Amino acid sequence: MLHLAVTHLALAIGTYGFNLFLPLIIKQINPDSSATNIGFIAAIPYICAAIGLLVTAQLSKRIRERKYLVAVPLALAASGLAGVIALRHHPGPAVFALAVTGVGAFAWLPPFWSLATDSISRTHVAVGIATINSIGNLGGFIGPYIVGKETDGSTVTAGLLIPVVSLVVSTVLILLWRSPARQPGANTDPAPAADAPAAAR
Repeated sequence: MLHLAVTHLALAIGTYGFNLFLPLIIKQINPDSSATNIGFIAAIPYICAAIGLLVTAQLSKRIRERKYLVAVPLALAASGLAGVIALRHHPGPAVFALAVTGVGAFAWLPPFWSLATDSISRTHVAVGIATINSIGNLGGFIGPYIVGKETDGSTVTAGLLIPVVSLVVSTVLILLWRSPARQPGANTDPAPAADAPAAAR
């Protein structure tokens, strides 16, 4: 349980840092964008994220080794954010990198919570999910704080390096996860609803 909680904390640092600073990132990529254009561009990662969520939710029902369905989106998010940093002076490719980040920043949700639920006995599932969620959601404070603190003046992408590293760490952690042997009474129901990153609401 602690392993998954730390993984959730690491990935939340990366995803919240991206979600809450997305308009500023877009403004830096294309300084001439109006507020309306920024809004339209900001919708692109979330449209892609919705597609990614549907895909991983369906695959999660069929693939038992769900940690790979978590790791791939997290790796995509890390790669996308790194691409945003590298391509920040090239609006077209940078927006594509934002779209990739959007997919990864949300597509991990269905398989992660299914994996967590399957790993906890039915009698402890509520406490287990609450523990993982509460520890992980500390990233909702840490991620934006780090991005804001590391931002150099108007250069918000300078603050994205720590979220990239955090997403890489979470990818490694989930790949190292070993599901415990299923005990009698282990939960086999679909994962309960859990908090998505704030920007998804």
